[in-house]
Amino acid sequence: MDEVITPKNQIPLLKLKSKRQVWVIDGRPIQFGDFTSIAKVWIIIHDRKEQLPIFIKTFRHIPIVLGIPWL
Repeated sequence: MDEVITPKNQIPLLKLKSKRQVWVIDGRPIQFGDFTSIAKVWIIIHDRKEQLPIFIKTFRHIPIVLGIPWL
């Protein structure tokens, strides 16, 4: 999730104990660097509702990215 969204929506951030690296679908590390924070947010799509830990980073024009395990 883009870190700009969190203060606008009063979403608290949780610091990770250690940095996490995330890879894109073709196996390359994500270009935005390591993640140091997460937020726990409720995701509701149609009738599916889950609370998810979401990595936080500056993504420019992408507000949120859902990974393959969730989809």
